[in-house]
Amino acid sequence: DRLPSRLPPAAGPGEVKQPLLRVEERLRDSAVGAGLFETIHYPFVDRDGEEAPYGDWLRLTDTALEPLALVNPVDASRRHLRATLFPGLLDAVARNLRYGARESALFEVGRAFGARGESGQPESYESRRFAFALAGDRRSHWSVPEKLRAADFFDARGLVEGLLGPWVASSELVWKPVHVGGFTDGAAATVETRSGSLLGIVGLVSEPERQKRDLSIPVFAGEILIGAVPTGARPFLFEEYSTLPAISADLSFAQPKAFAWQELEEFVRSRGLPHLESLSCVDRYEGPGVAAGQVKTTIRLTFRSQDRTLEQEEVNRHVRRLAEELASRPGVRLG
Repeated sequence: DRLPSRLPPAAGPGEVKQPLLRVEERLRDSAVGAGLFETIHYPFVDRDGEEAPYGDWLRLTDTALEPLALVNPVDASRRHLRATLFPGLLDAVARNLRYGARESALFEVGRAFGARGESGQPESYESRRFAFALAGDRRSHWSVPEKLRAADFFDARGLVEGLLGPWVASSELVWKPVHVGGFTDGAAATVETRSGSLLGIVGLVSEPERQKRDLSIPVFAGEILIGAVPTGARPFLFEEYSTLPAISADLSFAQPKAFAWQELEEFVRSRGLPHLESLSCVDRYEGPGVAAGQVKTTIRLTFRSQDRTLEQEEVNRHVRRLAEELASRPGVRLG
């Protein structure tokens, strides 16, 4: 009864000392919110059989140029530590579809091995990655579940832009076509910041990779380099909405296929068209009636002023000026 009463020591909530953990958790939450399911896979692979198609991607990320092998592997056929999350994730998609699922939307947050590191710091050989795969039916909108459509490249690209949104605005992302053996030529692209920092890759899984896993439908996959994501939240700017009416105008022209949308968008915005509110692609067509190596594109320009109602004629002048400047580029033909 003479023992004094003392309150136990109280400490505040612990602080996350690794900023990348916050990024990982935010990516997880965003992916789940987008309707994806998290998976976890073994980090052991057969480098020659499973990761060989992604060699170009590994070289771009400077990962596992010399594979890391285990001296005493549990499975002799999988003696290497993975350098990318793609093989395990695609295997999981194949299992889901094989068991009767109409769609598959999976992701994994995990470690890849083989980064350039220091022998005294084993963790320096690791890189943190977020990978996903989409296949099968996708809803056009949550309110109309009966209207399904097949997943496409834009679902995958939109997912990446949404996941990176807390740190990098979609307008600050640059998409560049890339050749990687594991993806279909002409249907894969890397995503970078405007400063040139590589953030990830998205693409349509190649036919050989699908045949290897008996995948009968297209699969779109992507991988984000978590270590390359800026850890500071991006600032949000408020722009007052104009209640005045907008005027839209469409412009059609034939262009070389090598004239990428990213380049086209930068060209249009660099013209400094007054009151240009938005620019979007309405249609891209190639086939009968269009010369080989070209594509016919229709873009929509939307103009709006903050302080007055625009006149149709002044908008027409801006569009005509843009059309003339576009026509001056090699290979571009109006109409």
